[in-house]
Amino acid sequence: MQKMTERLKYVTGNRELLLLVFVGGLIINFFMAPLTIIVTYMSESIFDVGAAGLGFISSALAVGALCGSFMIKFNLFKNKYKMVVMGYILVGIALLIMVITLHYYTTIVAVLILGVGLCLASVGLNTLYQTMIPKEMMGRVLSQVSMLLGASIPLGQVFGCVIITHFSLTIVLIVSGIIVLIAAVSLIHLTMTNNNKKEVVLDE
Repeated sequence: MQKMTERLKYVTGNRELLLLVFVGGLIINFFMAPLTIIVTYMSESIFDVGAAGLGFISSALAVGALCGSFMIKFNLFKNKYKMVVMGYILVGIALLIMVITLHYYTTIVAVLILGVGLCLASVGLNTLYQTMIPKEMMGRVLSQVSMLLGASIPLGQVFGCVIITHFSLTIVLIVSGIIVLIAAVSLIHLTMTNNNKKEVVLDE
């Protein structure tokens, strides 16, 4: 418990790292956790496409993640802060596209975009964590961060099940999309701050 407290103090003491963990990790994990539940519900109750249709939607998510991996491989986003922000913007837009159309094929395209966004955001965040945390504390702090992020996923799934039974799917997707976009906007100033730091170093 003492070691866990020390690691938490380090995370909470670094405002930039805390923002990335809270906004970039906890919130997104929490609101993205019910995605499989939502997609399953849409396939069965709205689109009536059965298991095969659900399989195509799930495959679209994997294809989107693969496309995001190729974008990272070819280094399209040298600034990892921008990569995280762009990833979350894509996720937010994808959720809003799903709710605006509520059409099966459009949903496949939206989920593909969502897969790209999630890949960019997750890889960007992990890279930023590793560059911000000192090497001597890397393993301990990263394990603490991973525990916090992992704990938010089952909580988000339970929350998603409860919300879907009390609110319409349209409201759930709209609110989730807006929250993700707000999270992306809240991280933009980190990108600007990081660019300013680089400019100062170059001037010196």
